[in-house]
Amino acid sequence: MTRRLVDAGLSVLVLEAGPADERPEIADPLGSFSLFGSEVDWAFTSVPQRELGGRTLYQPRGKTLGGSTALNGMLCVRGAPADYDGWAAAGAAGWAWRDVEPYFRSTPRRAWRRRTSRRTCGRRPTAGTTRSGPRAWGPTTTGWRWWTRSCG
Repeated sequence: MTRRLVDAGLSVLVLEAGPADERPEIADPLGSFSLFGSEVDWAFTSVPQRELGGRTLYQPRGKTLGGSTALNGMLCVRGAPADYDGWAAAGAAGWAWRDVEPYFRSTPRRAWRRRTSRRTCGRRPTAGTTRSGPRAWGPTTTGWRWWTRSCG
């Protein structure tokens, strides 16, 4: 939207509330959980939900440069093989588990090799870790990745 307005010759002022987005957890995909309730979270709650017996729900919303984008995390979940087989049976050719499983199996290995100098086969890496972007992974992501890999 902003780009369209600027391209049309208009000026745009963007205001952001809260501190700068300098906390390392913002760059760590799993670090977002530690940002909940912090100085970079508005920490809203919903109105009471009738379907939930009147309970309210926590609604994290970013209060920093980038807004709620700063609180977004990332997890990669493969899904259940039966779901993929169901999609294929419903007509999604090439989406059966046997079709997609090779991609799931190869992707983590390739990503892992890019980030380390050797495979560690479940042992926590002690050397060779490199940055995957402008900022290094935080300790939460490193620990979580080690744990999930050691579980197979």
